[in-house]
Amino acid sequence: MNSTFMIIMSGIVIFIVGAFFGGFIYQVIRDIFFEKFDTHFQNSLNSYAKFIEEHKKNQLKHLDELKDLAEKNNKAIVQKQIYLYEIINKLDLKIQKFYEYVNTSQQSRIALENEIVKLKNIINRKTKKESLV
Repeated sequence: MNSTFMIIMSGIVIFIVGAFFGGFIYQVIRDIFFEKFDTHFQNSLNSYAKFIEEHKKNQLKHLDELKDLAEKNNKAIVQKQIYLYEIINKLDLKIQKFYEYVNTSQQSRIALENEIVKLKNIINRKTKKESLV
């Protein structure tokens, strides 16, 4: 019974020592793995952050270029609108002058027609008087 007890006790001791040794090995492997994983994760995270930062800078630069282009186009459109407004005003003035000229001409024509009618009436009266006498 003494030898079986020793075998059982040595088995229990070996099991406990093996469990501690296995736990230690497991902890060392886990620490190494997680340390490498953590450094790899941090490196990946840093590289992704750099990628995002560069992408953000590129997008901001592109947006600034689009903004500048839009401002240039806006300035060009405003200049063209001002130019068209000036042309329309000049055309309006010319049309007003033309209308005044046509109106004046119409009034002159009417006045001349009235004078012609008066002269015809005078001539008709004179010819009637002469034919009656």
